Amino acid sequence: MNKIGLIIRREYLTRVRKRSFLIMTFLGPILMAAIYIIPIMLALNSSNENMRIAVVDESHWFENRFQDNKEHTFVILPGQPIDSVKNLVKENIFDMALYVPPTQLNIPSNAIVYSIRQVPMEVETYISRVMQKEIEDQKLNIEQAEKIVDEARLKLAKDMQERKMQETLRERAFQEYLQE
Repeated sequence: MNKIGLIIRREYLTRVRKRSFLIMTFLGPILMAAIYIIPIMLALNSSNENMRIAVVDESHWFENRFQDNKEHTFVILPGQPIDSVKNLVKENIFDMALYVPPTQLNIPSNAIVYSIRQVPMEVETYISRVMQKEIEDQKLNIEQAEKIVDEARLKLAKDMQERKMQETLRERAFQEYLQE
C-alpha cells in the first residue's frame, strides 16, 4: 500500500511542478473571466454617440411613437422607398434604418433594422419595447371597439324586438276596434 502512495505522490508532484500547470492555474480563470466580460463591455461602450435612426413605417402604426433621447434620434421618413433609405445608411447620413413593412391584416408582425455597424442592445430593446406597447394598445382599442359594437348590436336587436311587439299590439288593438 505504501508503494501506491509513493507512486501517486511522485506523479502529482511531477505534474504540479511543470511550468504549464503553474501558468494555467493562474491564467485560466483570468481568461475565462475575460471571455465573459469583454463582449459585455464592448456592447455597453459601443453607443457613446447619438445615433440617427431613419424610420420608414409603411404600416403607419409607429410613426410618432419613437421619442428622441441622448442616445438616439429618430427621423420619420414617410413615403420614402426603403432602398433609398438603405443608401442613406450606406452613405453614413443615418446610422441605421428601421423599416416596418405594410401589413396584410390589422397588426404589424415584424420590423427590419438596416445598419452597417452592430445595433446597440439598448436601441434594439427600446424599439422592441415601443412596438410591443403600441401593438398592445391597439389590440386593447380593437377589443374595446368590438365590445362597444356588440353592445350596440344587442341594444338594436332589443329595440327592434320591442318595436315589433308594439306594432303587433297596435295591430291587435286596431283589429279589435274594427270588430266592434
